[in-house]
Amino acid sequence: MKRKWSFITSFFIIGFLLFPFIAGAEEKKAEDSKPIGEWSWLSRGQELGPWWLVSSKFYDPHPKQLLYHIDTNFSYSDLSGNVEGEIWNVSGALTLRKAPFSSYTDYSFSRNKTTITAFDSTNVVEKETLSELLRYDILKWLALEGGFSWYNDSAKFYSDSHSVFGGVSVWPLNKTKLWLKLSTFYAFGEIKYRNDLLESSFIQMPDYESGAFFGQETLNWQITKMFSLTQYFDYTYSFEDSDPSLIFGVPREEEENVIRWNFNVTFNVKITPTIYFFTKYAIVHDENPLSRTQASIIKYEEDDTSLSVGFGLVW
Repeated sequence: MKRKWSFITSFFIIGFLLFPFIAGAEEKKAEDSKPIGEWSWLSRGQELGPWWLVSSKFYDPHPKQLLYHIDTNFSYSDLSGNVEGEIWNVSGALTLRKAPFSSYTDYSFSRNKTTITAFDSTNVVEKETLSELLRYDILKWLALEGGFSWYNDSAKFYSDSHSVFGGVSVWPLNKTKLWLKLSTFYAFGEIKYRNDLLESSFIQMPDYESGAFFGQETLNWQITKMFSLTQYFDYTYSFEDSDPSLIFGVPREEEENVIRWNFNVTFNVKITPTIYFFTKYAIVHDENPLSRTQASIIKYEEDDTSLSVGFGLVW
């Protein structure tokens, strides 16, 4: 029942916040045959600066066009010798705005394939995430937000896990080159485990559903025209304990909740208005029922860290 109502709620939130984007459909039909640069209803908003980082109320008046911003990046590593492998990450973000409504869509996929030459053993780890954030700006420093996220992570045996959330955001720091945004949400999510992969370790994990507190912090600093810094942190604390898992067919008596946080910092170097290079350091901390279950059977690290270098395209 909880899952049903979470999807119904998210459906109405998404429908309500997407209405302004659909309402202008008739206006754009007459211009569909023109080059995209000549569409009067669509604009990159270049004259506004980094508009996607701030509230639409920051501009008075705000352009009437539908604004868009696209950011994609890619990184790749190749290993050879005693350990052979390839590691690559790709991500993309699409921002749309029809003031006072904004839509933020993010997708990322990473694949880590390594082979130990001595044993001719290969391991493949894949992680995939998709999120949608919808926002209604009330003031320069205040907005209502809601959305959903979906993710898979083979290293943590997550499969088709998801959450929906809604809450408020504030900008306590809203300067020309420095922006700080804080968000707090109520979330409801479900974690599904790949029990087909856990069977070999004689572990069975039940699906986990819970309401949770979800908080975000984002800092953007435009150091110079060429250099910029982005720092991000989020924290999730679930309210409900999990159902007991099974180890060797015997139920565990302990019931655990989920605590998860992410931290990353990215340094960007703009080469052209379209191309940039970046260095990113990230930490993901995940305390969940499976991490504690495996502690006595399989080595399971709750912290994953990564350092990546790559390039990106914006338009």
